[in-house]
This record gives sequence, structure tokens and C-alpha cells, in this order.
Amino acid sequence: MDNAISRARNPISIVGAWLTTLAAFAFIAYLAVDAFGLLISPYTSLLCLLALPALFVIGLLLIPFGMWREGRRRSAGKQPWSWPVFDLRTKRTRQVLGAVAVLTLVNVMIVSVAGIGVVHYTESTEFCGQVCHVPMKPEFTAHQVAPHANLDCVQCHVSPGAKGFVKAKMNGTRQLVGILTGHYERPIPTPARGMPMAADTCMRCHTPGHPNSDMTRVMHAFADDAANTDSPTTLVMHMGPIHWHARTDIRVEYVTTDAKRETIPYVRVTDAKGVVTEYLAEGTTAQPAGDLRQMDCMDCHSRVAHTFSASADRAVTAAMAAGQINLKLPFAHRELPE
Repeated sequence: MDNAISRARNPISIVGAWLTTLAAFAFIAYLAVDAFGLLISPYTSLLCLLALPALFVIGLLLIPFGMWREGRRRSAGKQPWSWPVFDLRTKRTRQVLGAVAVLTLVNVMIVSVAGIGVVHYTESTEFCGQVCHVPMKPEFTAHQVAPHANLDCVQCHVSPGAKGFVKAKMNGTRQLVGILTGHYERPIPTPARGMPMAADTCMRCHTPGHPNSDMTRVMHAFADDAANTDSPTTLVMHMGPIHWHARTDIRVEYVTTDAKRETIPYVRVTDAKGVVTEYLAEGTTAQPAGDLRQMDCMDCHSRVAHTFSASADRAVTAAMAAGQINLKLPFAHRELPE
């Protein structure tokens, strides 16, 4: 035991012990402060939930590694490690140690600010659509004129919390390799895989608990004449009958047998009382093998942030209705002489 304690007296093990101890106290302090709701920045949670546990584990690994390395030094006949001697009575020594401490603090602050800045920039819409994700240019263009244009891509494509952040960055690394090597699908396939559930993204702004109200929607169509005559169509949508599956006490699951989720031979519904009802397509006698998925908002609203039209004229009509373009001629109409 004494020999093990003696071998632990080496710089690597000492640094590991300090690192583990400080990370543990910092993590406990974070949990205490977060319990009172005093932390509102997502980057604070990111730092504490990822960096502190990582430093804790690194410190634990450094302790036995330092002991092993010190044991090898002694087996080679070298003297046990001893602390360096700093004579703080001399002014020069105090100046050097003070400068090292100040520069270390400044470097830590610079690296921390730069790291947060990099994370913030890589989560911006400009980065996703213009800088790195060249294949996403069509989606980026559509997103700029969509109802969700004021939202960043990560607000819908990345789950909240440390787990969602790590998953998104790992997926982003894979996508970066694909872009650099040119190995990616053209166009980007739909539906998107690995999207967070609506409960983690959409429901932070939308409330699915009011499905019984009706909604009025006006669809505009513009004639091909000099005045671009508007012919509106008013639709009253009864949200209750079509959104019953959005209730929190209803669970709808289905099986898809193709990559685009267009073939659905099996549906299973569990109501508020726990009664299960199965729906089978013609020729299907039991739950088939395939992707069993719980029905989510984005199964129907799959293009909420990337709107598209079936034809060019419908796209122009939609843009005119939203006031994004104006195709009215800037001059008066007149008859040309024969």
C-alpha cells in the first residue's frame, strides 16, 4: 500500500487527482445551481454536461497511468520524482510564476470564448445552408421563404440536451466527410432520417392540446392577365376530426415497407383506455416485418420549413400571395398599331 502511495507521487497522477477533484466539485455545483433555475444559457449546460464529466474521466485515467509510469522509472533505477523547488524569496521567480498564471488564465478564456463561438456559428442557418452543406442549397433557398424562416436549422434538426448535441456533431462529421469526398446523394433523399421527435422540437412553440378548433385557410390563385386577378378560395378545416391522433392519450404506430414510407400495410392504434385496434391492408394477415414507427407530426407536415410547389406557376402564385414578389407590369397597357 505504501509503495502504491509512493508511486502516486508523480506529476501525472497529481494532475489527474486535481483534475478529477475539481471536475467533481464543479459538476456538483452545477447541479445545485441548475436545480434553482439560475442557468438559462444552453451553452452552460453543454459545457457542464459534456466537458466536466469528460475531465473527470480523464483525471481518473491519468492517476493509474502516472503510477505505472513512475513504477517503470523506479524499475530502471531512477530516483523517485520530487517536487521542483521554487524560491519565492527571489523577485524573478515570483514574476515568472505570476506571468505564467496570468497567461494561462488568458489562454483558457480565449479558448473557451472561441469554442463557444465556433459552436454557435456551426449551428447557424448560414453555415448549414451556405458554407459547408452545399448539397442543402435547395432546402436553404426554400427555407428562406418558408413560414419558419425565422428559425435556425438546429432548432428543428437537433434534439435538445447534450445527447442531441453529440449525435448532431457526429452526424455532421460524417456529412462533412461525404462532402469532401463527393459521396452524397443527389438530391438529398426524403424523408429525412434521424429527425428529432416533434415533442422535442415542434411542441416547444406549437401546442397540440387544442385539436378541436376549426381553422380557416384562404388559398390564392392569380390569373394570367395584366392585373394578375386574384381568385381566392376559402377553406374551413375541422381540426378535431383530422387531428384526433395528435392527442397525448392516443398512440398511433405503423409499419412501412419502403424507404420513402409510402407503403403502409399495418397500423396499430392504442386509445386513452388502452384498447388496441389493428388495421391491416388487403392481403396482410399479421404485422409485417418493417420499420415500426410511432406517428409523429412530421409524418404529415414533412415540408414545414422547406415548402415546395408541384409546378412553377404554383410556386409563383404562392410567392405572390405571400407578398414576396410582384409581377405587375410597371407600364400601362396599350394597343400596338397594325
